[in-house]
Amino acid sequence: SATGGNNQVALSWTASAGATGYNIQRSLTNGGSYAIIGTSVGASYTDSTATNGVTYYYVVSATLGAGQSGNSNQVTATPAAPVSAYSAWASNGAQGLTAGVNDGALDDPDSDGVTNLMEFTLGGAPIVSSQTILPVLAKSGGDWVFEYDRSDVSMAPATTQIVEYGSTLTGWTAVTIPATTAGIVTITPGSPSDHVKVTLPAGGNQQFVRLKVSQP
Repeated sequence: SATGGNNQVALSWTASAGATGYNIQRSLTNGGSYAIIGTSVGASYTDSTATNGVTYYYVVSATLGAGQSGNSNQVTATPAAPVSAYSAWASNGAQGLTAGVNDGALDDPDSDGVTNLMEFTLGGAPIVSSQTILPVLAKSGGDWVFEYDRSDVSMAPATTQIVEYGSTLTGWTAVTIPATTAGIVTITPGSPSDHVKVTLPAGGNQQFVRLKVSQP
């Protein structure tokens, strides 16, 4: 069998009785000719020289001393980069986005000031104009509390979410939002969203807070 990954192909086969090793052979043409790209003493091998988007054809032969068996049946695979959680969300027909037109992470097709990536993070609808999903900042006793709902699909490693705060618009202090409650961040698990609450140190009568979202 051959399974394409990110710039690699994982191969596996049934072990041959008595074999001491295997030659792994590859071709860019269906049916060969094949060139040996590596050897293995076990019944698996990872071709880490493969390139995304290229189709490869593989056969394996068993070795015993100076002898070599005939080739196995041919298998094929085309490695590809993994689809990001955002890309999978954006390409979902339910979102109403059009590939290559308005599905970019920084696009805002409904012109509500909330980018697609932020809609993905906050559980919004990218083609329905609304700002009700945006985070809320409020004074609670002597503290400032910043809260928002984080969609489960946007959790790390899908995105990195950072809350930055300060009493002026310069000199921000950054807080990376963790998967679970830690420090000044309280996470209330839920489905399809978790509630994120960041309790900020008292900053006088004025506090600026912003949520920054990025993806790998």
